[in-house]
Amino acid sequence: MISIIQNVDKTNKKSFTLIEIIIVTIIISLVYYFSISSFSFSKIISNKTNIQNIQTFMSKYSFDNSLSLKCINDGKKCLVFRDGNVTDEILNLFLEKPIVYEYNKSLKIVEFSDIELEHLQRYEVCFEYNINKYRKKKDIIVQVKDKVYILNSFTNKVIILEYLNDVIDYFDNLEYKVRNDF
Repeated sequence: MISIIQNVDKTNKKSFTLIEIIIVTIIISLVYYFSISSFSFSKIISNKTNIQNIQTFMSKYSFDNSLSLKCINDGKKCLVFRDGNVTDEILNLFLEKPIVYEYNKSLKIVEFSDIELEHLQRYEVCFEYNINKYRKKKDIIVQVKDKVYILNSFTNKVIILEYLNDVIDYFDNLEYKVRNDF
């Protein structure tokens, strides 16, 4: 009698329980969903990461004549235009409407042209970042919330400042360095 009970226990240990099978199925489904489905976490990006890495992010796209990133709806939705056609959509690049300035110490605000999309709907553009066919990027200054970002194509890195007034000091320091080098 004892040997029959031991044999039954050995048989049960070799099989999976229903809960184990459900857990494995859920894990496989999640892996499939995040790796193969059309949903992509790279499309939903945080403010800090993207503004600091926007030049690198944009350089991943291939194009012939022009590449631009245009943000609408106060920066909550951005569209990537490759050679004039919308090819990608990025959500939440900006958590708040950015203010864009020309790349100089005068701090003149840049005005962008509206865009027309499907069904002739017009959208106000609040941010635009362009790269031309020679891979030259547009230098700009962007103020978002409590930070100021200087996007400079020459250094190919984003400079982060605490206050808008620091931009004038930044350009004065650049001017000073150039004068001392000559």
